[in-house]
Amino acid sequence: MPRGPIGGAEGHRLPGPVRQVLPGVVVALCLLSVVDTLWFDVFSIRTASMEPSLRGRLSGGDQVVVSRLHQDLFTIRRFEPVSFRYPNHRGVGYLKRVVGFEHEQIWLRGGDVWVGDEQFGGSFEEGVRSGRIVVAKKPFELQEALFHELVVKDEDYFRKLSEATLPEAFLIEGVEIAQLSIDRGRLGGTATAPWRLVWKHGVPDQPDSRRLEAAPRPAFAGPPTATEEVGDLSIRFTVRGPSSVELTIFDPATASTSRATWSPHADGSIVALSLNDRELGRDAVAYDPRDWVELRLDRVDHRITVFVAGKPVLARDDFLSPAAGGRPAARASWSVGGNAGPIAIKFQSLHRDLHYVGTERRWFSVPAGCGLALGDNTAGSADSRVWKRVVIQDVATGEMLTGDSAGVTAKELLLHATNPHEEVDGTHVFIDLEGREHRFQSAQDYRIVETWPSPYFRWDEVEGRCLAILFPWSRAGVFR
Repeated sequence: MPRGPIGGAEGHRLPGPVRQVLPGVVVALCLLSVVDTLWFDVFSIRTASMEPSLRGRLSGGDQVVVSRLHQDLFTIRRFEPVSFRYPNHRGVGYLKRVVGFEHEQIWLRGGDVWVGDEQFGGSFEEGVRSGRIVVAKKPFELQEALFHELVVKDEDYFRKLSEATLPEAFLIEGVEIAQLSIDRGRLGGTATAPWRLVWKHGVPDQPDSRRLEAAPRPAFAGPPTATEEVGDLSIRFTVRGPSSVELTIFDPATASTSRATWSPHADGSIVALSLNDRELGRDAVAYDPRDWVELRLDRVDHRITVFVAGKPVLARDDFLSPAAGGRPAARASWSVGGNAGPIAIKFQSLHRDLHYVGTERRWFSVPAGCGLALGDNTAGSADSRVWKRVVIQDVATGEMLTGDSAGVTAKELLLHATNPHEEVDGTHVFIDLEGREHRFQSAQDYRIVETWPSPYFRWDEVEGRCLAILFPWSRAGVFR
C-alpha cells in the first residue's frame, strides 16, 4: 500500500534556499572526496596573477581542479591554463596560460601574441608580411570567456548618462544636444545630418578592481604598467528603427579604424564591414525595424567581427603589423553614429580582451622541452616576461649563490624588487633556488655577479591542466 508523507499531508520540506543550494554542496563535497587522487589535484590560487579570471587571496582564493592526466590523454593547446613547478624555485607551484611551445619564436606586440618558427631569421615586420609570423587567435568559446567588461566610473555609468553629462563622455559631431534625449542609457531624438559620438576618455587598461570581491589581496611587484594602448575591444549597443547606425574602433597599435555599418531597409537590413574606409564585406540580415536588436563590433587578435543578435555575421582578418614598440601617438577610441533621421540606440557595454603588456623583453625563442607562460592579469603577473635568475658571491667565503631575482619562496608570496632585499632591521637577505635564506649584515658583504632571464618552464614539470573552479560555490564551473 502506498504510504503518505510522515508528519502530515504535505510532510516536512526544507526551506527554498536550502533546497536550491544543498544539491550543489553535496555534489561539490563528493567531488572533493575524489579529486585529490592520483589523477586530480586541488590548487589554491593565492596571488593576483590570473585575475579577474581566477581570484587570488592570501588566505586562499579560488580552489581549482587540475587534471594530471590531461597532457597524457589530450594535447594541451595554446592559451590553456596549466600548473607547473616554477623554474626558479621548484618548491613553488604556478598556474598560467601556455602561449608558446618548443621550437617557436614568440613576439608580444600590440597586446597580442605572435608566433613564428625557429628557422625564421628576418625582422618582425618581414615575417608578418611574408606570413612566417602570425597572430595567435583564441578559439571563440575561450575568447568569450576572456572578455572582461570594463567599468568606466561605475557599473551603471552608461545607464546614468543624461543630456547634461553626455558632453563629458563624448565628442558630439553633427547633432545638437537639443535634438537628443537620453533615458536610462537609451539615446533618442532626430538628427538632420550624419552624426557621431566619439568616446573622449580612452580605454581603461585593466578591468576595474571594484568588480572583484573585496578581500585581502597580496602585495605585488610585477611587470611595469602598460606601455601600449588597448585596441582589442568589443563594443555593444541595441538599436531600433529605420536609420543607419555605425560603430567604429580605432586601434592605435596599427593606426587603423574598423567600422561596422548597419543599414535597415524595407525587407531587412544590410551589414557592412570596413577597415580604413575599405569595405571588406557585406551581408543581408533579416530585421523588423519595430524590434530592438543587439549590434556588436569586435576587434580582437587582428580579426574584425560583426555580430547581430548575438550571432557572428561578418568576420575578416586585418593582416596589419603592429608598431615596433613604445606608446603610440594616438589613443584607443571608439564611436557610434548614424545618418540623418530618427535615433534609437541604447548603450550596452564595453569589453576588453587580454592585453599582453610588453616589458623590456618582447621576443622569446622557446627551447626544446620548454614552454612560455603568461598570466591573465597582464599588468601584474610574475610570468615568463619577468622571470630572471641572479648569482651573487659571498665576499667572506667566496661562495656563489643562485636564486630567483625576486626572491620568491614557497612560504612568502610577496615578491621583492631585488634579491637580496633589505629587511627593516637593515640586514640583507638572499633567497636561493631551494628557498634557503642567506643573511648579510650589509650590501658590502656580497656582490652581484650576474643576472639573466629564465623565461621558460619545463614540460616535464607540468603538473596538469586546470579544468574547473571548485570553490567558492558561486564561481564553480568549467574554467577555460
